[in-house]
Amino acid sequence: MRMNVVSNVGRHRRWLFTLLSAALILGGCDQADDETTGDGGVEATGGNGSGGNGSGGEFVPSETVSVAVTAAEGGEVAAADGKGRLAIPPGALGTDTTITLDVGAPADGSATPVYDFGPEGTTFNTPATLTIAFDGTVPEGKKPVLAVFENGAWAEIPGSSLAAGNVSGPVAHFSRFTVIFVDGEAIIHSECADLADAFQPCGGDPTGAWTVDKICSGDGSIGQDPFNGQCPGASAGIELQIDGTITFGGGKITPETTRTSMITLYIPKACINGQPCALIADPEEGWTCEETAETCDCTKTQVDVDDETDISDYVVEGNEIVQTQNGETKRLPFCVQDGRLTVSIPNDPGEPTVYYSGTM
Repeated sequence: MRMNVVSNVGRHRRWLFTLLSAALILGGCDQADDETTGDGGVEATGGNGSGGNGSGGEFVPSETVSVAVTAAEGGEVAAADGKGRLAIPPGALGTDTTITLDVGAPADGSATPVYDFGPEGTTFNTPATLTIAFDGTVPEGKKPVLAVFENGAWAEIPGSSLAAGNVSGPVAHFSRFTVIFVDGEAIIHSECADLADAFQPCGGDPTGAWTVDKICSGDGSIGQDPFNGQCPGASAGIELQIDGTITFGGGKITPETTRTSMITLYIPKACINGQPCALIADPEEGWTCEETAETCDCTKTQVDVDDETDISDYVVEGNEIVQTQNGETKRLPFCVQDGRLTVSIPNDPGEPTVYYSGTM
């Protein structure tokens, strides 16, 4: 799913997740790769999950490894190239066991070779750790995870993760394993990312009332894909108009802005099994839906106004505004230059940085 979004100063994260929740209620749709456009917006993408879709095919091993592992000491079983290995902790096996590993070519839906451990039916008292090397390119909106071949398909192993070129995670029994791509994070791709990336803090005196006339987001994540691979082709467009001022003075940041946002969800009819679009409208929540040949286009207008709870404290330290609000402190790089104030608002690691700019 792609979303064109103009991020909201101060409340943009809450606002975005409100949008995602609304999308779940309306469509239960997935983030796919359709593009939408919007002036000054940012796009958020996720992908169609491939987890559980791989057939595995006919497994033909190209390499076989055999290692004797004692129950008391545990041990490691690894492919000859070291790219697939299983670490068995002491006490995990019920008895001394000769562990086998067959290595085969990538199967349908897999991103790495397939590793088949035996003896079949072996279970662990405590989980072993499987590590598979992965040095490929991760498709946008996806993440690589360990997968086990069950019931004729690949299924994601909970708890696996990518780090330092390896996908690792716990396994409780022997089977056939590989790496697949599943839906990952909802990623923002900003149409003004180049402008955001070009920002350089220069400090200065931010004192005064600044009329906000520009707002931009860098690239980043806005959280996990909320649509779980259920609706390829869904998209969303968000347009935001912001009016008002942000005043710096007396150690206080006082925003006095009104933000009007129009959110439009484009939901393929296949996601609602051909039902009328009116069935997913929610007038009480402000959602109205129009029907096109292929989609239900559902729109909501939302207005947010700053109040006294948005006022925060600040001091200037070099090229940063140190903002404190509700016990939380943020360091905001800023620049006053040629009668314009530009402020960068970093978020948690991986989340997009928001920039706003205004004039006196």
